Order: sequence, then structure tokens, then C-alpha cells
Amino acid sequence: SDIGTSMEEIKESVATLTDEIAALKKSITALDKAVAEATEQRKAENVEFKEVMASNAAAKELILLAKKRLEKTYGKKSLLQATSQQQDGDADDAGDDFASPSFVQLHKAAPPPPPKTGDAYKQQGSSSVLGMIDILIHDVEREMMIAEREEKDSQKEYQKTMADSADKRAVDAKALSDKQGAKADMEGNLEEKKAEEKSTTKAIMAAGKYISSL
Repeated sequence: SDIGTSMEEIKESVATLTDEIAALKKSITALDKAVAEATEQRKAENVEFKEVMASNAAAKELILLAKKRLEKTYGKKSLLQATSQQQDGDADDAGDDFASPSFVQLHKAAPPPPPKTGDAYKQQGSSSVLGMIDILIHDVEREMMIAEREEKDSQKEYQKTMADSADKRAVDAKALSDKQGAKADMEGNLEEKKAEEKSTTKAIMAAGKYISSL
């Protein structure tokens, strides 16, 4: 009958909607899980970033402190050495004033003393150490700069992921609501068809019984 055919079509449509609703629910659940995992990962990355920045900042501060102390130490030594050399020169000049002519001639004719390479070595050593410290400071600053750039990129990517996920969830949620509404309407229609079929069957049976009684 037409009623029977219509009921079968409705049942097929309800079954199709049931599958689609289940798929949408599964998709939304998976999306919510992915969002939660991405959020936890972003939080962990941010914590790691803050730890790296704090560690590098502390390291930089210690290196700068060491550099200042070295500069102060080498600066004092250079000053003391310059003063000592000046005093030695003055003493030699004063001694020459009271020396005999022959001694002065011999003293002046004597070859100059060898250069004091120790001072130059110390200065070279201090320069080398300070140069290495500057390299360390540069490396720490570069690592901090890289960490900041990676943090900025990660946050930007996370925000885009959240925005895309929110859009997709909104679309899926609307589709789910529409399909659930359609399914409810079809199921209500199906119940009406069943009641109509039942009423028709009763009428046919009553008519048949009446005819049989004639």
C-alpha cells in the first residue's frame, strides 16, 4: 500500500539520519579531544619557554657579573703596573744625577733591558678571556631570541588552530541539531503513519466482518 511504502521510506531516512548523527557526534568528540590536547601542549610549551628564558636570563646575569669582575681585576693590575714602572723610571733618573761620569757613561752605553713580556701576556690573556665571555653572552642572547620567536610562532599557530576548530565545531553542531530535528520529525511522522495504518487495518477488518455477516 501507499502507507506501507511511505513508512519504509521514512524508516530508511531515519536510519540514514541516525548514522549521520552518530558520525557528527564522533567528529565533535574527536575535535574536542584534539583541542584539549593542543591546549595542554601549548601550556607545556609556554612553561618550558618561561623556564628557558629565566635560566638564560640568570646565566646572562652571572656572565655579565663575571665580566665586570674580570674587567675590574685586570684594570687594577694594569694601573698598579703602570705606577710601578713610572716609579722605577723616576728612581733611575734620580740615581743618574748622583752617579759618577764613568758609571753614567757605562750605564748609558749598556743595551736596553729586554721587554717585559709578562704584562703583554696578561693583557692578551685578559682580552682572550673577555672575548670568550662576550661570545657566551652573544650565544645566550641568541638562544633567548630564538626561544622568543618560536614561542610567538607557536602561539600564533595555536590561536589559528583554535579559531579553525571553533568554526568547524559550530558547523558540525548546527548540522547535528538540524539532523536531530529532522529525525525527530520523521519519527513523529512514522508514528502517525503507523497509527493510520493500524486504523485502516481495523476499518478493513470491520468491513470484512460486516460483509461476512450479511
